[in-house]
Amino acid sequence: MGSIEQKAASSAATGTGTGSAQTRTQERVPPLVVLTPWDPTDEGQFGRMYEQRVACTWGYDEVEEWKERMLGGQKVLYWISLADDFPSRDELMAQHIKQWPKTRQRKKESEGLVDTAVVIGQASREPTRKPFHPVGHIAIESFPERDTQFGLPETTFWVKSLYISWALQSSGLGRGAMAALERVVAGPPFGAECVALDTVTGEFQLREEQLAGFYDARGVPRPAVIRTNEDWYRRQGYEVVATNDSMYDWVNPATRETIKVPCVFMRKYVGAA
Repeated sequence: MGSIEQKAASSAATGTGTGSAQTRTQERVPPLVVLTPWDPTDEGQFGRMYEQRVACTWGYDEVEEWKERMLGGQKVLYWISLADDFPSRDELMAQHIKQWPKTRQRKKESEGLVDTAVVIGQASREPTRKPFHPVGHIAIESFPERDTQFGLPETTFWVKSLYISWALQSSGLGRGAMAALERVVAGPPFGAECVALDTVTGEFQLREEQLAGFYDARGVPRPAVIRTNEDWYRRQGYEVVATNDSMYDWVNPATRETIKVPCVFMRKYVGAA
């Protein structure tokens, strides 16, 4: 792991910065999504999670580990699905299903899953048994050592493993999922005061070799306007508290070269102190 540069800011300790619960504002109300806890003991849900991580191209070899962490309460994964009143819901679902190249996979995606999870973190829950059609997933984890290092509250949860169907990029779904997750972690059983995350730096993401590897090598058209992850989170009220110049290793799919990925650590206050 590379060196970490921490941002000196009094607001990180007091919770009175632009990301605090008292001062944060939303530019617009994001579309509605539904978060359903992942049940790793269900064969269909376990398989779907693996397939979505393969589509993501990141972390598919960690799904078995995620199962153990989910059952142990260290990691909580949620499926992301479109609410009934999500704008153009039927059209978006059709796009999501159509993206899968194999007929068998398209059939699975059209059938959906059923809410069967009986635990969420360290708390038990009663599953709704309602069907849902996941188009992505998102997770939270606790990293006490990071919280101490960056001066964050003990009740901080870290966003991890966010994936949105490639066919639904730029639909507002990712932003809706983040807003929904912030509401979930601020309430029981989590009671979070702060949400934090790490993401690739904007400068690194806009390098030509990264754009070529991320879009061109996968046959995905480049957007007319490329918004970096860092900027996307900033627009939702997240603030940078530190940087790491070699946080992860990324393998360029075109050249197979392993590249050190610089990241920023960001935080946003979501609950009362």
